[in-house]
Amino acid sequence: MPDNGNENQNQIHTTNNGYGRALFGRKVIYTDESEITASNVVAVIQDAFMTHLINRNDISYLYDYYKGNQPILERIKEIRPEICNKVVVNLAYDIVDFKVSYLLGSPFSYVSDKEKINSVNILNDYMRQVNKEAQDREIIEWNHICGTAYRHIQALDPKGIGDGDVPYEMVTLDPRNTFIIYSSTYKKTRLAGVTYTVSETNGQITHFVIYTKKKIFSFDIEKKEEREVTKAFREKNNPLGEIPIFEYPANNARLGAFEVVLPLLDAYNRISSNDVDGVEQQIQSFLKFMNCDLDADALENLKRWGAIKIKSIDGAPADVDTVKTDYSYDGANITKNDIYRNIMLICGMPITGNGKSLSANNGAILLSNGWSQAEAKARASEVMFKGSERLMLNLVLKICKENGKNEIKLRSTDIDCKSPRTNYENMQVKAQVLCEMLNTPRVHPKLAFESCGLFSDPANAYLISEEHYKETLETWAIKSTPDEDGVNGDGGEEKDKV
Repeated sequence: MPDNGNENQNQIHTTNNGYGRALFGRKVIYTDESEITASNVVAVIQDAFMTHLINRNDISYLYDYYKGNQPILERIKEIRPEICNKVVVNLAYDIVDFKVSYLLGSPFSYVSDKEKINSVNILNDYMRQVNKEAQDREIIEWNHICGTAYRHIQALDPKGIGDGDVPYEMVTLDPRNTFIIYSSTYKKTRLAGVTYTVSETNGQITHFVIYTKKKIFSFDIEKKEEREVTKAFREKNNPLGEIPIFEYPANNARLGAFEVVLPLLDAYNRISSNDVDGVEQQIQSFLKFMNCDLDADALENLKRWGAIKIKSIDGAPADVDTVKTDYSYDGANITKNDIYRNIMLICGMPITGNGKSLSANNGAILLSNGWSQAEAKARASEVMFKGSERLMLNLVLKICKENGKNEIKLRSTDIDCKSPRTNYENMQVKAQVLCEMLNTPRVHPKLAFESCGLFSDPANAYLISEEHYKETLETWAIKSTPDEDGVNGDGGEEKDKV
C-alpha cells in the first residue's frame, strides 16, 4: 500500500510530449463506513490510501514546480541541439509568494467584543507562544501550492502546565503524508484524521497514526517482497473526544494558486527559451560558401583570424555569407505579453510595471491593474481559512477549559479571526460613506463602521472610536462648565445668555 517515501525529489513530471501535465485539484477521500473502529480501520486506510497516493503525486509535482523544477528543464531540441537553452521563468513561485504575503501582510489575530477583550488577549498570547504566525504562513503556502494544508493540535499534560503556560501544541503537517477521511453521506462528516511517516532506517516500514473522536489507532505496515504485513497494532481512547487534525482547503476543488495555469506557465517557459535560442543562433549563424572550396586549414584560419581568402571555381563568382534566420522578436514578445496577462488575470494577480500613472483615477487604475481582483481573491481565501480556523478553535478552547485555563471564557462563536491587510482602494469614497452614515440618526454607528469597508477590523475600530468620542465629549463638558467665579473651565469669561 504505502510507497517507500524515497522517490527522487528532483524528478520532473512530464507527459509523453515532454511538457508538463494538467492537474485538476485534489481528490476528497470518502468512506461508506458510518464509524471507523478497530475491526475496520486497516481496511478503510488501505482503500483511502489509494486515493491519497494520487493526491500525493500531484502535490509532489506542484511543490517541485513551485521550487523551479519545471518540465522545460527536460527540453529536447532536434534541430541544432547544441543550442538548447532551458529557461525557467518561475512565475509559479511569484504567484504563491505574492498571495501569501498579501494575505498575511499582518499576522492573523483574534478579536471579539468589548466584554471578551481580556480573554481574547490571553488567547492571542498563547498563539504567539506556539509561534502560530509562522505556522499560519506555512499553512497558507501549502494551501496555495497544492490546494490544501493540515494542522495538528495536541493537548499537553496538565501536571506540567504552570501559570501562563500554553496547554497545547500546534504543528503544521506535511500534506504529502496527511489526509482526512470523510463520510460519504450528505453531511460529509470528518470520520478520521490520518498521518504517517516512513522509517528513516528502513524505508519499507510505514508508521500510521489514525485519530477518530473516540479512539487513536496506530500500526506499522512493512513491505516484504510482494506483500504487505500489518504489525504493532495499538488502540487507545482519545481523551480529547475530537479529531485533532484539521484540513485547510484553498477552495472546494482543492486547486493550488497556479495549478489552473500550468499549460500557460509551460508555454511561457518555452517562448522564453526559444527567445534565447534565437539570439544565440543569430550570433552562431552557419557560413554559406558559394562557388569556392575550403579545406580544414582554411576553416581553422577563419576561426583564428576572423578573415578568409577564397578562390572561385571555373571563374564563377565566389562568396561567403551567413545563413540568417528571420526570427520575429516583436511577435514573440506580443505572444509572451498575452500569455503573461492571461496568467495574471486568471490567478487574480496585479499587473505592475506597465508605465501607467495612478494620478488620474486611482480607483480605475487599481481596477485595471488587477489589485481589486487580488483583494477579492484574498477575501475568498480568508473565508476558507476562517472556516477551518473555527473548527480548530473549538478544540483549543476545549483543551484550555479542561486543563484549568478558566481565564479564557470564550466560545468559538465569540471570536473573529482577522488579517489586517492595508487596503488603500477608494479610500476617499469609503471615508465619505462612513461620514454620511454616521450623520444619519437612524443608522447605528457600528453598522457604519462595518459597512464602509475602511477598516480591516471594524468592531475594534468602532470600540476605539467610541471611547475617543466619549473622552472628547467629557473634555468639552469640562471646558464649557463655568466655575464659581463665573469663568469657563477653559479660562475664558462666561458669556451673557440671551
